[in-house]
Amino acid sequence: MRRCRSTLYRSGPIDTPLHVGMTEVDRWAMFEMVSTRLSARRIGQPGDVAQAILFVATNSFVTGTAVTVDGGGMISP
Repeated sequence: MRRCRSTLYRSGPIDTPLHVGMTEVDRWAMFEMVSTRLSARRIGQPGDVAQAILFVATNSFVTGTAVTVDGGGMISP
C-alpha cells in the first residue's frame, strides 16, 4: 500500500494576477491598508507560498497539517 501525504495550505494576501481587475492605484492602496495589519508589514509574494510548499515537499515527516502563509495575519489584532 502506498502512503498518502496530505497538507492544506492557507495563504493570506498575496500579490497575484487575481487583482488584475483593479487599477494600479486601487491595488496598491488596498495592499498598503492590509499590510499595516500584518506582522510582516508587507503583502506576500507567490514565492513566499512556493517556499512553504517546497519545505513541506522536501520534509517527509510533515503531513496531515495546515500550513498558514499569511504574514502573521492569523495572530494580528
